[in-house]
Parts: sequence; C-alpha cells; structure tokens
Amino acid sequence: MKKILFLLAFGLFIYGAIPVNATTMDDIIDGCMEGFRETWEKSKRDDEPKLVSIEADGTLITEDVPKITNEHVKKAVDKKINEQIELIKNTLIDYQPFSEQEAQGIISTAREVFEIHSTYNYFYWNDSEVVLSGYNEAKVDTSIVRWITNFRKNQWIETYDKTISADDPSGWAYDSVMSAIENGYVPNHLQSSYRSPITREEFAELFVTAVFADFNKTLPRAFQETQDGWEFETVTIDNFLSKVATSESFTDTHNKYIKVANILGMVNGVGHRKFDPNGLITREQAAVMFMNYFQTIESTGTKIATLELDDLDEASSWAKEAVARAYGVGYLKGTRAVISKGGYIEKKGYFDTKGTFTREQAITVVSRLGKGEKDNLHFLLLRGYVKINMDLLMSGFEIEGDTVKMLNSNFDSEYSEIKQFLRMLPDLADYCNEFSTSQLNAVIITPPFAAFDRLTKHHLDKILSGKQTLYDFKIFTIEHNKNGYLAIIDKTPGYGYYSGGAPCIQYGWDNEFTINGIEVK
Repeated sequence: MKKILFLLAFGLFIYGAIPVNATTMDDIIDGCMEGFRETWEKSKRDDEPKLVSIEADGTLITEDVPKITNEHVKKAVDKKINEQIELIKNTLIDYQPFSEQEAQGIISTAREVFEIHSTYNYFYWNDSEVVLSGYNEAKVDTSIVRWITNFRKNQWIETYDKTISADDPSGWAYDSVMSAIENGYVPNHLQSSYRSPITREEFAELFVTAVFADFNKTLPRAFQETQDGWEFETVTIDNFLSKVATSESFTDTHNKYIKVANILGMVNGVGHRKFDPNGLITREQAAVMFMNYFQTIESTGTKIATLELDDLDEASSWAKEAVARAYGVGYLKGTRAVISKGGYIEKKGYFDTKGTFTREQAITVVSRLGKGEKDNLHFLLLRGYVKINMDLLMSGFEIEGDTVKMLNSNFDSEYSEIKQFLRMLPDLADYCNEFSTSQLNAVIITPPFAAFDRLTKHHLDKILSGKQTLYDFKIFTIEHNKNGYLAIIDKTPGYGYYSGGAPCIQYGWDNEFTINGIEVK
C-alpha cells in the first residue's frame, strides 16, 4: 500500500480553488478545509490513512486530515499573507517616490503608496471583502487611492484617486517618519510639511537631534561608577559646546545646531564664512552630508553604483564619490529602481543627483540609520572620523578645520572605561594610579578600525613621558604632547572618504589598504 503525502499548496488560492463568492477570512479558511475534505473523500479507497502537511509559524504540521483544524489553516494562511505583504511592500518601496511620469514603464501614478492593507487573493474595501483570485491589493493614501496588482502579468491598475494634504507624510515615507518621531529624532517644528524641501539649517537640526538622541540612549550601559565621574548625565547642545570649541564661525547664522553639525563634520560652509541656512539641499548634497559623518562606520564601496545608476556621471565632481558610497551602503536609494532579470541588469536605476531633498526623505534616511535598522546614529564622531565616548568628551577638544585637538584638561575618573580596562591587565594596572583618565585616553584615541596597539609599556611610557611623538597612519597622523595638547589628530588632505567598517578600508575612488600606524618619532 502506498502512503501519500498531500501538501497544502497556496497556489490553489491563486488559481481559483477558493470559491469566488467567499466574503470573509473564515470563508477562505472554510474553502481551504473543503479542499482537504474533497481530497480525503477521493482517497478513501486506499487502505492507509492519508497525511496532509501545512506550514504554520515556521513548523511543518503533518497529520491525518480530520485532525487538521481551522486554526492550523489560519496560521498557514496568515503566514503566507504576511510574506506576500512584505513582498509587495518591498516592491513598492523600490519604485518610490512615484511621479506623474511612468516609473520603469510598470507603474504610473501621481500618488505614493501608503500601506498594504491586505493581500494574496482577497482585499478589504469600504467595509466589505471581495475575492480577487490572483490579485494583490495595496491601500494607498489612507484608503482613498487603491492599487490592485496582478503579479503574474506585472501590471498596475489605478482605480481611485484623491489629492492628499502636503502637510502629511507621503505613503511610502509614513512608517519611517512615525518611527523617527517615536525615537526622538525629529524636532517638533519639523513634524509638518513633510513634502516640502528641507533647508540646510533644518537638516543640521534634524541630524544633530537624531545623533544625540541615540548617543544618550547608550550611556546607561556604562557602570554607575563610570557615570558618576561625568560632569553631566546626558549630552545636550549646550554642554557639548562647553567641552568642544571650534575655530569655524559663520556670519549668516548663529544657530547652535549648525555649529555642532559642523564640529561633527556633517555640514560645512558654502564659502566666504557663509553657511546659507535657508538654502535648499539637493540629493547629491545630502549624500555628501551623510557620508561626511558616517564614512568611518561602514565599508562602502562604489562599484554597485557604477553598475546600477544611470545618472552617476551627472553628479558634480565633488559629490560623485559620496553619491556612489551613499547608494552602495544603502543610506540613499534611487528615485527609480533597477530592473534586473536572471542576474542581469535590463535597465539601470536613477539617483536624481540634482533633485531637491525633502523633509520626509531626510527623515526617512535618518530613520534608516537609527534604531531598528542600521543602528549607526549612536556613534559620536568629531569631524566625521574621530570617535569619542563620554569620558573623552569630558576631556575637551578644539576643532580647527579637519584637525582634532585633545585638551590637557586633567579630567580624571577612578572608574572611567580606560582605567577599568587597564586594571584587567596586570602588567598595566599601575598606570591607573599614576596618570589621569585624559592622559590615558590620549594614548589610545584614534579613528575607528585603525590597526595599531599602543597599549604596550613601550608606547605608554613614551607618550605619557610628555615627550612629543608622531604616529603616521597615511590617511591621518596622531601627535602627542605638542603645543600643550595631549593629542592632535590631523586628517591628510585629499584622500577622499575613509570608508571604515573593516580591517581593510577603502579611500578615494576604490583605493584600498590596511590602516597600520607607523611610529615616526
């Protein structure tokens, strides 16, 4: 006798196995159950029990047909629906933001998708449910605009339309905007007019607010004894500026957020000591600003952009590398997605380098960089390449261009991170009693992922002796005990972006090497 394993195939839904007059989720489940019963009746002539397998919550359930309950089927249906929802969401996101022009020749609309309402083979509309076998439905513009797609033919059909308020986030940006607000990234006065172009001043305020929000969230991880040694418990604009000074100033703005954004390396002036706070930002300028700050956090090659973007060569010479890296690492996506088939690109995507950057686009990218996604916002970086923690901030710094100078402030805390670490190394524990937290931190301060161990007796004795030293890392140098500063880190001009995140880093346009420091003197 032959054992038969009947698998629940959800393709039956697409091809009309569910009765076309089904009106509720229960009807769909009942239709599925009816299919089981028919299968069971047709196989009664066999002597052995027949098994049916369905997948629910990632578990394959194989039982006799009579034992399979509606709950099993509902879990399996829900799982498939959720998979399809994610598929549609990702597809729609790839083609955002839609314009009045045809996107890829597939989608044509003047509206952005708001959210998926329901999917697979039925949809909910105006308090009634209808079965559309083989179709998927996405709710658009808060239920006013509806899109129905037939994935088998890859065609999109607009059925309803209504203009929605420009004060609300577009549908494609809604979840990211709400998430950013919930995480404390968006200042109150920027929580409106989401589709409006963002100004340089607004961008600085958004960016700084987001970084400080996530940096402060990481502080409670430190031991209480460590926190007790800090002058303040969290970082605000004012107490940050009490510890970090800069030689840069602008004649057309005194906004403290802009000052901090410049210290962090996010934004620079436009020349002649001007910042142009009300100036608008293009998408290529946004790429530069994001890469200015996050260049050391992730390895960001440029090859993907050269393969996938149709307009990369249209970027300004000073922005081309930033556009390529921001796109390659996923900080910024194109306004038109790549069309590929079988691993080959049929039509390149479009970045829109000169297009205006809007509030919702800026908030979406910041949200993408924060909690729940890339989780990069909690890094505090001076001029975008010198990573500091709260202990280092307490020591104090001066910024001059891209040069970062660590003050000889004698900040000390018995339970600072560096002292607690050295106490775990028997040969180095005595240094905790002889030197301050600032002095010890000056030995190890360096841009991220620079491969050089200075926590040896040789280097500790040399640097802590007060004698002038020089370590050359090729794309930056570190000097100690010069001109009254504990340490001076100086970025080498002209190397381009220091793309960190790995022992072997990229700089300039896809040049690559390992950052090994050389002791010069």
